[in-house]
Amino acid sequence: AFYYCPSITKVVIPRGVECISLAAFSWCISLTDVQYTGTVDEWKKLYRYSDLNEYRVPFYKCPLEFVHCLDGNVRLPDFARSEGKSFLIDIFNSNIRSFSVPYGTNTIPEHAFTLCTKLESVEFPDTLEYIKELAFWECISLKEIVLPDNVKKLDGFAFFHCTSLESVSIPSAMSLNSCAFMECRNLKKIVFRGTLEEWEKKTIGRHEVDWWNKDFFPHNVPVYCDDGLT
Repeated sequence: AFYYCPSITKVVIPRGVECISLAAFSWCISLTDVQYTGTVDEWKKLYRYSDLNEYRVPFYKCPLEFVHCLDGNVRLPDFARSEGKSFLIDIFNSNIRSFSVPYGTNTIPEHAFTLCTKLESVEFPDTLEYIKELAFWECISLKEIVLPDNVKKLDGFAFFHCTSLESVSIPSAMSLNSCAFMECRNLKKIVFRGTLEEWEKKTIGRHEVDWWNKDFFPHNVPVYCDDGLT
């Protein structure tokens, strides 16, 4: 709703609000004051604060520490934690060029590294299982991706418009999404850590005429399997 409104400094949320959606105030980089006209318990229920499996990130990339309620303050979760279900890092406008995701992380959520335009390399832990959509959107300096064997799912647009990406290595058990590497126009090499037969089974059934199928992996990019080249 208010995604990337850098001039917003204060928000008052009325008690009657029933849901705050994902990314509602994300990238409001001047937002430092959020007031909620209900109680702390009502806020926690609204924010789903205690549900680490599905917690919302409406204030992602905001310099915000507390939400002020009628009967007290609520500290927002520490999204940069290395333990738990998910991992998020606040590196907005950062000069970071490489990053190692902490061991124990099993999910990288939406927009975790969005617009980290100088990021060239990322090292993933063996514990990683899931990368959500737009996690690496517009990481235009990212050159190579090696996904660990335990990664089971890669959402659509996970690496959208990573225009410098040249090499991708993916495990045989991973579920392929046709949009995951959309607009990665410089992709030159795909390493599939499985057999040619397994790769063929993963590609069978994709609609040949759909626009998203054409952009998953460009058809002229060679796929290196354990037992041969496609």
